[in-house]
Amino acid sequence: MINLKNRIKAILFDIGGPIDSEIHNDKLLKLHFKEEFSKHNITIRSSDIENCIERSIVNFDKNIYLSLCENFSNGNDHIKKSVYKNILLRSKERDLKRNAPEISDDVIEVLKYLSKYYKLGVVANQTLNALNLLKNSGINKYFDNFEVSDSIGFEKPDKRIFLHVMNILEVSSEECIMIGDRIDNDIIPANKLNIFSIRIKNGKFIHQIPREVSEKPKYEIDNLLELKNIL
Repeated sequence: MINLKNRIKAILFDIGGPIDSEIHNDKLLKLHFKEEFSKHNITIRSSDIENCIERSIVNFDKNIYLSLCENFSNGNDHIKKSVYKNILLRSKERDLKRNAPEISDDVIEVLKYLSKYYKLGVVANQTLNALNLLKNSGINKYFDNFEVSDSIGFEKPDKRIFLHVMNILEVSSEECIMIGDRIDNDIIPANKLNIFSIRIKNGKFIHQIPREVSEKPKYEIDNLLELKNIL
């Protein structure tokens, strides 16, 4: 088991997956995709959506939702754009129905523990609406920097979003840990910046497999509670 206590000053978190489980969000997404395609007389099953999402994740598609729209629109660009637009527009509806964010007691326990010893920051691709919902949950009290892509102006995997947060926290890359569930958006950019990368293997992105050594995380965990053993 590794021990990072002596070298680490800050911990950077992705939101979707590590903090917000998004379990109910994913269920609602499948429902909304079926509803939006049905408006164009296209019937798809939940299993079809799940298989398409898994393929997109395995293939490291940059935009999984858009890939799904392309897959089921039968080559019709109008349908693809219409479904994609409405899926994005209905994000607030999903957040309301799932009482977003979906944060477990274990997550709160870990954040409360880590915030006593480290600076905590957020490096996440999220909307301003999602940011407000996160703040309303009170979770921001554990963080020294609480911004997201829409408030910063950069999206992962752009290294500038990482550098921005590290600058605010006044730490170097060697003094940071990045915790995320995606190899493409979290692990790869962290490795390039020499940030210690920890992959949490839960949710739909568990299907991603490193394509080369440089894409492998420095450490893997199954849940955030394991962080208390190494930090």
